[in-house]
Amino acid sequence: MEHLIDCKNIVKVHRGRGIGGSRKGFKALDGVSISIDRNESYGLVGESGCGKTTFARAIMFLDPPTSGSVLFDGTALEQLGRREMRSFRKRMQIVFQDPNSALNPKMSIHDSLSEGLINRGIEEKERIGKIKDLLELVGISYAYKNRYPHEFSGGQKQRIVVARALSMEPDFLVLDEPVSNLDVSIQAQIINLLSDLKRELSLTYLFISHDLNLVSYMCDTIGVMYKGKIVEEASSELLVSNPLHPYTRRLLASIPGGGMRSKVNSIELEEEDADILAARAASRQGIHGFKGCPYYSLCPLGDDECISSSPSLRDIGGGHVVSSGHKVSCHKA
Repeated sequence: MEHLIDCKNIVKVHRGRGIGGSRKGFKALDGVSISIDRNESYGLVGESGCGKTTFARAIMFLDPPTSGSVLFDGTALEQLGRREMRSFRKRMQIVFQDPNSALNPKMSIHDSLSEGLINRGIEEKERIGKIKDLLELVGISYAYKNRYPHEFSGGQKQRIVVARALSMEPDFLVLDEPVSNLDVSIQAQIINLLSDLKRELSLTYLFISHDLNLVSYMCDTIGVMYKGKIVEEASSELLVSNPLHPYTRRLLASIPGGGMRSKVNSIELEEEDADILAARAASRQGIHGFKGCPYYSLCPLGDDECISSSPSLRDIGGGHVVSSGHKVSCHKA
């Protein structure tokens, strides 16, 4: 498969306050490298605060990475000037988590969808036709074009946000927790809509979520992120059926209903071993400039090797194609 997105060693450091803030900064992303094939869906999962949204904003250069390279269809984005990036950006769009924040409450739906089309230089008569097509594409009646965001339900607003992103005719769409704020019944409708749009418009997705069950249904490949690093990456089927990293196993075992719990050998510690984890967490805090595995303090498999060095993401699946291999960052896998 041909890569549409190729990210290499993406690092993002949030600068600290005061003099020497760059040295005291927080490293939100630590050498993240992924590739997304054209017309494929890549799922990025992990707990809140692990760096998923930071990564999405970095590769779209909404908040540029501190270092690293992003190749989009063979073009290095970090080498583009402001004007070149502006014209190139229409090929990359993002659907944010909260449609209430994404839509301007003082603008009608027609005006919201018109903004991108006006920036593309499309004349009014053609704009009207495109807006009608976009609304119908996402299941919103064109008769509602002059309504305001507060007059729509949460699911309808998310459909409108998707339509606005599609107005730029992108090749690549970032979906940042697109259904987390919606009721379960509405979530299914939006997921089915996104699946249909991907197939109909030949889109490439980066699907961000903390819901591993949802991502495994939606995506071809899954990357598991923990504290700014990819700790495991594999095809959805392979990762769910044979998780190798302790963190991935814990995520799968925590899914309600036990549907995936039966597919993994849970490695959660017994309650009486909680003191062991507390001792490990304390020992890590006592090590200045800790260089070991970031998951050590919570891992039941950790030992001295995990303290002395941080594992690299390596392919142990025996495949030469990224999508067919199984990558894991763990000394014990």
